[in-house]
Amino acid sequence: MGQISELYSIIFFHNVNASEVMVHIKIFQSNLLSNQVNKKWSFNVSNSDFNDVKKLSSINSDDSRRVLHLNVDDYKVKLSELSLWELEVDEVSENNKHLMFNKSFLSCTNDGGKTVEFHIFETFILIKDDISNLMISFEQDFSDND
Repeated sequence: MGQISELYSIIFFHNVNASEVMVHIKIFQSNLLSNQVNKKWSFNVSNSDFNDVKKLSSINSDDSRRVLHLNVDDYKVKLSELSLWELEVDEVSENNKHLMFNKSFLSCTNDGGKTVEFHIFETFILIKDDISNLMISFEQDFSDND
């Protein structure tokens, strides 16, 4: 009998210091992680709002302004760069949430569709558009626990 080899995805991560880290993750782990049944909450951003966020984020691109803030206050989702700009993009049933991620990842998302979906999981954000999925991880370990 032949042995079935496991399939892996190669994922590239950028550390805070901009160095690139390559991680091999089993395809089934990737699918399990991004199964939307496991999401905590989600919201949608219209294509025009998403393009506005990308443009506003690109204005201040120095290293001190790499962080994009995602806030939910009074059930309204707002994307912002603190003290510079803020854009309300959706309403959700969640409240009092605050997440941050590197805004340079916005350029990895296509902007040709009608909406961009943000799905919030325990340890990462999954950003989906018509043709791509972008997983932005909070700090976590992808190693096997076997």
